[in-house]
Amino acid sequence: MHYTRNTKVPSRLARIRHAVSSTGWMQALRDLAQLFGLGSAPNWADDRAFDERFGTDTSGSVEVDALGFSDARVNEQAIRYLPSPDHLTRWLLRAVKLEHREFVFIDVGCGKGRVVAVASEFPFRTVIGIDLSPELVATAERNAGILARRFPERPPIKAEVADASVFAFPNQPLLVHLYHPFQSSILHKMLENLRQSVQACPRRVVVAYLLYTSAIDDVLAVFAHHPWMPLVRREGSLLGHHDWLIFDSHNAPPLPDGTCS
Repeated sequence: MHYTRNTKVPSRLARIRHAVSSTGWMQALRDLAQLFGLGSAPNWADDRAFDERFGTDTSGSVEVDALGFSDARVNEQAIRYLPSPDHLTRWLLRAVKLEHREFVFIDVGCGKGRVVAVASEFPFRTVIGIDLSPELVATAERNAGILARRFPERPPIKAEVADASVFAFPNQPLLVHLYHPFQSSILHKMLENLRQSVQACPRRVVVAYLLYTSAIDDVLAVFAHHPWMPLVRREGSLLGHHDWLIFDSHNAPPLPDGTCS
């Protein structure tokens, strides 16, 4: 599938439409009220509805200093853990219009694993979460075990401690999800690692990047150095907390052929 490109800065009307599509009318109205100073913004980090429903532990924010990194350079590049609202992940997994059975889903910077938990509701080949924090991966593994026992029919969830800049991406079509997990220099290294993987074993890769509006320019500047992964869709949230950038290698000329091992 090739997208009709929708990469312009979203207008206010486009943001309202996206809010209704991704969060529903009631939350969109609450966000509009907050936009005009008539209410308070939701604290999604402390929203425990998902965990209460499934018996998992994915809520709450975790500051960088509590992530367990021993390398000071990693601390400088990391961004605190925040759980992605589950309705946003479900919106994305429907909006990309992929044949899920053909793809491996990978959440880079998976944290406690809420995104991979939601992704397992869809029939991906495999669902993988990677993170540099052993503490967060341990929690993600426990959550994966809870879901595997409760929903044995779902695709398996794997959570592992891994560096995205050297991670061995599976040689299948990939949907790679990020919720702005690190600074631009690490993102560039991850994309270069991914490019080398795709060049060695050509296949389709879609990158879905969730971020706040203020970070978009920096992220787009990094992707501009990787024309093999062009932007195909941009969606803006009303409050600027949860914008989407979607990139698709199918919308670029193919890289030189390689041989899959």
